[in-house]
Amino acid sequence: DSRPFPARHLMKNELYVRPDTGEAMATIQSARGCPASCIFCLSPQISGRKIRLRSAQSVVDEIKECLNVHGIKNFFFRADTFTMDAGWVKELCDLIVAEDLKISFITNARVKPLKKETLVAMKKAGCWAVAFGFESGSEESLKKMKKGASVQDNINAAKWAREAGLTVFGMFVIGFPWETKEDIKKTEKLIFKINPDFIELTLALPFYGTELYRICKEKGLLGESVLGSDFFYANVTKTEHFDTQELLKIRKNILLKFYTRPQYIAKKVFGALNSPKTITNYFKYGLRLLKILR
Repeated sequence: DSRPFPARHLMKNELYVRPDTGEAMATIQSARGCPASCIFCLSPQISGRKIRLRSAQSVVDEIKECLNVHGIKNFFFRADTFTMDAGWVKELCDLIVAEDLKISFITNARVKPLKKETLVAMKKAGCWAVAFGFESGSEESLKKMKKGASVQDNINAAKWAREAGLTVFGMFVIGFPWETKEDIKKTEKLIFKINPDFIELTLALPFYGTELYRICKEKGLLGESVLGSDFFYANVTKTEHFDTQELLKIRKNILLKFYTRPQYIAKKVFGALNSPKTITNYFKYGLRLLKILR
């Protein structure tokens, strides 16, 4: 709380936009740290395992500055895991409602621990979308990556979010050293069972400092340097069963299969009929995805 707010008067805030409407969107760092033990995640190395929360009032004060000084009403509440402390989330959401702040926000969340009433409170305060790290549809993979959650937890989180009226962004990962074709098929099956509004499917990248890096090194699965690689086009991800190109092909096929379904496209178009700008942005991002995956 002692840190000053970002110097947004020095920024071109219009460059940072909400992807569907194109309106200016500010990122507010609300918390840091994650106590989870996921073997592929850098958060413990970067932010630590202890959660440090800003006070709800401090976050609200920054929101007010964005609204009153910069005219920004859309926000991404950045945290390594926003919903870990349900009491703090409720306090923040209650304060936003009490202050009658007319905002929209998105954030990320773990599927466990999670309460449905937390998602309901977020929706009431202006949350329109939540991103979950579902990661996998394989119970074995979830255990080996030390996710601390089950496939049923994934299903429950998506169900509760939808019941709260939230858009669901699902994040999934393939390419762990032990994963077989059957494991990846289970992940694909879960993607279509949960049927999020949007998905991202990334490759398990063995960053330095993570347990995944140690495992890959011990198994002789490291290729090029991790530096300069990312989750989407990594040339360093290979497994005991797949090489990099096979994984990239699997990723491409699943993403195309998900996003090119006629019923999916129709749902997105009809759901945004009152906003031509949103429809335009959907098509723009869709064309960009097709170009990237071709």
